[in-house]
Formats: sequence, structure tokens, C-alpha cells
Amino acid sequence: MKNHAEKRHKKILELIDTRVIWIIAGLITLTLHFVLSAFPEFVEAYYSNGFFIGVRYCFDYTIGLIPFSLFYFLLMFILGSLIYRVFMWVRLVFMVKLIPLGLKFKLLIISILSFASKIVVAFSFLWGFNYHRIPIEQKLDLEMTHNTEAMILTEFHIQRKKAIETRMNIKFYKNNVPTLKDIPENLDEIVKENLEDVMKDFGYEPVGNPAMRFIKPFGFLSSFGITGYYNPFLGEANMDRGFRPLYIPFLYAHELAHAYGFADEGTANFLAYMACERSSHPFVKYSGRIIYLQYLAHHIKDVNIVWNPYVFEDLLMSGFFVYDPKYDRMIDLILAFKKKND
Repeated sequence: MKNHAEKRHKKILELIDTRVIWIIAGLITLTLHFVLSAFPEFVEAYYSNGFFIGVRYCFDYTIGLIPFSLFYFLLMFILGSLIYRVFMWVRLVFMVKLIPLGLKFKLLIISILSFASKIVVAFSFLWGFNYHRIPIEQKLDLEMTHNTEAMILTEFHIQRKKAIETRMNIKFYKNNVPTLKDIPENLDEIVKENLEDVMKDFGYEPVGNPAMRFIKPFGFLSSFGITGYYNPFLGEANMDRGFRPLYIPFLYAHELAHAYGFADEGTANFLAYMACERSSHPFVKYSGRIIYLQYLAHHIKDVNIVWNPYVFEDLLMSGFFVYDPKYDRMIDLILAFKKKND
């Protein structure tokens, strides 16, 4: 009995040693984030245009060739792992009496930290270090200045007129209202072609063929307040096709920008807008313009605007009252880009 207890105790200590290694790896990775944030040129050269390209190829030409999303399998794996760990913890606490209670809690804390460290390490090396690459405004030599309300108001009126003109060129499937049937069937081809052309014009080399997977059932992601996201653990972008149709082309380009290695949300928005603006398909172009108009509208105060009723309705449908300032950098980037190129 004593030998059995000693063996079990030794096994637990060996397990602790393995998990401590992961905790140390996590701490080293977090330190790397801090250090690399001071060396964007190094990150751009050796991670974003080096190591990450290898990651991109590995994903795109292995699991990226599978015609369906592995999101469901990842979700089941995570849930299964959590259930298993909870079961093992309960068993350890209530059934294994020979192990001191203090050691049990120590093992629990170490297990939690180890699991978190694994996520940090995987996330960082598979994609996360892209946060520290050279900012796009520096790459494009853009002069980022504070935009006054008057400047934004001028841009707002310009974009409002453009949105009306673009909408008039769309042949809607039903009752002049955007629906899923208005989205081009070859959306992936359209968005990737335009996004890659934009990247090339900006001096970036688009590498690989990142996959976009729509998650079913429709409305599943949006029920959690998520329109789409890039999954660095699978190398694929995921979206909810049950979301507002006008959002989809723009969000498609936004998530693919993440997949190509642009981690900053404002930068991804900027690239998505530029890709939509470049498109010859009126619905795709309108998607970018209506989202941009939405962000501009949040900065307009106390102005009597004569709205086109259809554009106003589209703003409401596309989330006119849903605003997240962390994406707002798109406005500064677009205005700086226009200032440089006009």
C-alpha cells in the first residue's frame, strides 16, 4: 500500500515538472512580446515575412485543403478536455486520500497556469507576434494627424454621396433590400484578388491561400456577439453567414487581412475598406463604403442631415448603433492615405 502511494506521488511530481516547463515557456513567450515590441523591423523581417510564412504554408496546404471547418472538432476537443480535467480533479480531491490537500491545490494551480501557457505559446508563434510588426502607416509613410470634426464631417458628406451612387448601381434580388442572394457567389475570389492587389501595391507579398469557413448553424457566432474571427490554431478565418448581408464582404476582407498576418484591428479594417473600394462589383464596393460611413457617422454631432432613406436603413441594418472605438484607426489611415495620394 505504501509503495503504491509512493509511486502515485512520484507520478504526480513528474507531471508537475512537465507542466512547470510549460509555465516557464509561457513566461518566456510573454517576455518575448515585451522585447519584440521594441524591434518592429526585426519582427517584420524574420517573423511576419519569415517564420509566419512557413506557418501560413503549413496550414493552407494541409488542413486548409479540407472542404469544411475544423472549428467543430476543436470545440469538441476543448470541451472534452475540460470535462476530463474536471473529472480528474474531482477524483483526485475526493477519492485519492493519501495525497495531502495542499498538494492537490498546488497541482490545480499549476495545471491551470500550464494550460494558459500552452495557449499563449501556440497563439504567439502561430500568429500573435504579428502585433509587433512595422505599423502600416510607417510602411506607407503616411502622416498620421489629429482629424478635427470639420475634417471628418467633410469626409462624411463625400462618402455619403459615394454610397448613394454605388447603391443605385446594385440590382437587388428583392425589394431593394440587401439579402444573402445579393452576395456574389465567387466572393472568395473577388475579395482575395482585390485584397492581394492592395497588399502588393503597399509593398506586401501575399503568401498562401488562407481559408474562410462559414460557421453553422447561421447565427451561432453572432449569438455570442461575434461576427467573425481568425483562428490562429487552425489557420482559418471563420464567419457567421447569418449576420447582416451588407457586412459580409467587408468582414470577409477584414478576417482575411488577419489571416495574411495583420493583427491590428484598425489596419485590418483599412485593408478591408481598400479591397472593397478596389472591387468592380457594386455590392462588395458598397459594403466597404457603408461600413466606413458608419464609423464616420459616430463622429458627427448636432448636424441636420438629409438622409437617403435606403442608405439610412442600410446603416441601421449594418449596425449603425454598434460601435467599437478600437477599429476607429481605419478613419485616420484612410484620411492619411488620401492626403498623401490626392
